[in-house]
Amino acid sequence: MESFVTVVGASGSGKTSLLAAGVLPLLDGYQRIALRPGIEPLKSLQRAFQSALGSDDAETLREVLDREPKLLGAVLAAWSRRVGAAVVLWVDQAEELLTLGASASERAAFLSALASAATEASGKLHLVISLREDYFARLAIETELHGFATRSVVVVGPPDEGQLLRSL
Repeated sequence: MESFVTVVGASGSGKTSLLAAGVLPLLDGYQRIALRPGIEPLKSLQRAFQSALGSDDAETLREVLDREPKLLGAVLAAWSRRVGAAVVLWVDQAEELLTLGASASERAAFLSALASAATEASGKLHLVISLREDYFARLAIETELHGFATRSVVVVGPPDEGQLLRSL
């Protein structure tokens, strides 16, 4: 499995449904953590990990994200080794980083944290980012994600008539 996958498609193309109901449930043995960035992406990340990590580990993660977000990968790798499970972090509607008014420093810190997880050498951390196609280029050129967001891209097109009928 790739360490960083970007899923792009038009608004309403089914990116969220594909991942939430299709792909992620098939990942047995993985700790799956999902979030939407919102206006405060670091806080969204902290909340997403709160339930998955337990209170002590979540507090450590909060401190790391507050002080040095680029250490997220190391913290998650240590946690992954301790619990014996690989981690899939899914950032849904990542265009919110560009549209909801997060400060430039908050966005940079969040993306730095994600990049650190993507470069963690253990092979136990995997990131999936889904976003609308009209924001893909803007996110891909963010300094912190340079080279990651374009590494493995899945384009989701609108469902055809047969797919729609099968989904009913």
